[in-house]
Amino acid sequence: MATKHDNVLRALRALFIPLASLLLKDKLTVAMVINELKSAFVEVARREYGGKARPASINRVAELTGMSRKHVSALIAKSAEMDRPESPRLLDSSAVLGVWANSEKYLDSRGTPRELEFGPGPGTFSELVRSVTGEQDVESCLHRFVQAGCVSIQGDKRISLVRRHYIGKDDNLAHIISLFLVPLATSISQNWNAPLENRHVVRAAHSARIQPDKVGVLRRVSRERLGAFLEDIDDVICSYELSGEEPLVSENGKSLPRIGVAAFYFEIEEQET
Repeated sequence: MATKHDNVLRALRALFIPLASLLLKDKLTVAMVINELKSAFVEVARREYGGKARPASINRVAELTGMSRKHVSALIAKSAEMDRPESPRLLDSSAVLGVWANSEKYLDSRGTPRELEFGPGPGTFSELVRSVTGEQDVESCLHRFVQAGCVSIQGDKRISLVRRHYIGKDDNLAHIISLFLVPLATSISQNWNAPLENRHVVRAAHSARIQPDKVGVLRRVSRERLGAFLEDIDDVICSYELSGEEPLVSENGKSLPRIGVAAFYFEIEEQET
């Protein structure tokens, strides 16, 4: 009879399979990944199982994680020497287009996104990209947008917005993990044992009985509706953004480097044994 932990470990294996596929594509080894996993266990055990405003003791962390005191101490020392993980940019490529479509600075008298000069200078495409993402290689950003069909370059070299939703090749695995996997796992963790009224929305609509000739239709409908939904949400987010550099904090005073909404379509294939 399967225990609770057996079921969780089976689910973890199902999670690890696509994650391992991604990591191997990026040339990461098992040792590199396991070391980060151990460090994460130690960090969470210290933070969440200590006393009032004090981290848990090395003995307690060792007991919780199943690692030796010596190994825990080494991981804590190594972590103290390393820089904290860099927070991902608040906004990705789609957000550049969202700011273009919502900020008065980049709108014409009718309230529609105006054509932008490449720049540099105030109100230019260069300023837009750098102010949102911090990216200095604006030429590469423009190339990505052109390739994705988000913008077009007019005869006078001005850049016009074609569509706001950016769908392009993203081979930056750190960006993918930070933008999609971290927020989902964080919301699930924060929901654990939280009162229902305080839980973040985590929902999925799925089926194992879709008509085969309707799969393509479902893909298309999902792409259209999710795109429209996220544009509407992005409008709301942009309308609530602070104009300055004031830090974002939660109702209980904790720092919030970013908040947002994510949505995606998925297909899970049967794994061959």
